[in-house]
Amino acid sequence: MIRWNDPVELSAALNRMSYIRLALQVVEEHNEGKVSILMLAAFYRRTNVVHKLLSWDSSPGQVELRGNVYDIHGDLRNDVTALWCALDRGYFELASILIDNGKANIFYGVHNLAWDYFIETDRLDVLQYLDGKGYVTTKTPGTTNSSYNYYLDLAASLGHTNIVIYFLSKGNEKDIRSGVCVSSALHRAAENGHYECVRVLCSAGLCPKTEDSNGKTILRLAVENNHLHIVDFLLEYNNDEATFNELELLAASYMVSISLWDEDEQSARMRNLLQHSLIKRLLLNIPKEVAQPIAAYEFQTECQSIDEFDQIQQNNIDRLYIEALLIRERILLPKNDETLFPPLVQRGTILVEQDEFDQCYQLWLHTFHLYQRMELNNDHQNFVWLFCQMLAAGTFIPVDQFLEVVHLITYSPQKQLTCEYLATAVCLVAIAAKVT
Repeated sequence: MIRWNDPVELSAALNRMSYIRLALQVVEEHNEGKVSILMLAAFYRRTNVVHKLLSWDSSPGQVELRGNVYDIHGDLRNDVTALWCALDRGYFELASILIDNGKANIFYGVHNLAWDYFIETDRLDVLQYLDGKGYVTTKTPGTTNSSYNYYLDLAASLGHTNIVIYFLSKGNEKDIRSGVCVSSALHRAAENGHYECVRVLCSAGLCPKTEDSNGKTILRLAVENNHLHIVDFLLEYNNDEATFNELELLAASYMVSISLWDEDEQSARMRNLLQHSLIKRLLLNIPKEVAQPIAAYEFQTECQSIDEFDQIQQNNIDRLYIEALLIRERILLPKNDETLFPPLVQRGTILVEQDEFDQCYQLWLHTFHLYQRMELNNDHQNFVWLFCQMLAAGTFIPVDQFLEVVHLITYSPQKQLTCEYLATAVCLVAIAAKVT
C-alpha cells in the first residue's frame, strides 16, 4: 500500500489493528532493505503517509527506528533512519516533516552522524538544506558535537572542493586568514593529494607554511606522499627562497638517510625532487647562491642548472650523497642547526671503509671548523679513530695532518678539560710515537 501510494487503504488497514504502535515499530526485510513502515514511506516519498503515521505515533520509538537501506547509488547502508532515507534521496519537504513534526534527530547515532555522512559522500545539497533551514549551523562550533574546523578538515581530507568552499563561506574570514580552527584542513588536503582543495584553501588566506601537530608543513606532506602537482603549486604560490630550500632539504634527507635495501628508491626520489626544484627556480627566476668548491666535498659544487644535474645523475650514488651534503650545509649552517653533523660523520666513516683516508680527513677537518663556527663542542675521538684505522691498514699518517689535528684540539676555543679530552690527548701521544 505504501509502494502504491494508497494512504486511505493503509489508514483503514492500520485502524483495524489493535496493536498499531507495535506494528509501526517493527523492522522487516524487504527489497528496499530491512525497514520499518515509516522508513519505507520516506524511501518512496509518501508525504501523506508520513503525516498519517506521525499522527498515530511520533515517539522516538518509531521516528528513530533504524534499519538497513540501499542508498541512491545502490549500496546498502546500515543503521539508518527514516530521516536519512528522505535526505539521501533529496526529499527535503518530507525531511522537514520528520524533523518538525516527528522531532527526528539529525544526529542519529554516535558513530553515524547524518551531517558527517553527507559531508563524506559530497552531498552539498543536503548540507545547504539543513543549514538553510536552521536545523544545523556551520557558523558555531559544537552544534553537531564537533567543531567547525572538524567539518572543514573532513571535507578537505576527502577532496570535496565544493563543500570546502561552502564551509569557508560560512566561517569567520579573520579567523580563517589567521589560521584559527582551520589550519589542519590544508594539511589534510595536501597529504591526500587534493590539488583543488589546496588551491582553494590557500586562496582563502590559509598560510601554507604552518606546521601540523607533528611539525610537518604542507610541502613536506605533499613530498612524503608523492603529490608533486601540489609541490609545484606551492613553489609557484609561495615563490620564495625559503620554500625552495625546504624542498631541497627534503630531497637531501632521502639521500643521507639511505640504506642498502632502499638505495635505488631513495636516490630516485632525491633526483626527482631536485629536478623539480631546478626547473621551477629557472621558471621563477630564483637562483641559489652556492659555496665555493672545497676539498671536504671533493671540490664539487651544487648543481645550478638542469645540464649540471644531468651530469651528476650519470655518476654513482656517491656524487648524489655529496650533493645532499652541499645542500644541507647551505641551508642548515646559517640556522646553526646541529642536525647538519650526523651525515658528515657518517660520510667520513664510509670513506674510511673505502680506504679513502685523506678524503675522510678533509671532510672531518671541515666538520671540526663547522662545530667551531657554531660554538659547539666537537667530538675529537673521530680523529683518533681515523688515525687508528690508518695504522691498522698500514697507511702512513701525514705528519702535517697529525700536527694540525693536535693544534686544533689543543687551541680550540671550546676546549674543556674533561675525561674525554684527556683520553683523546693520551691517545694522540700514543699515535705520535707511530707517526714519528
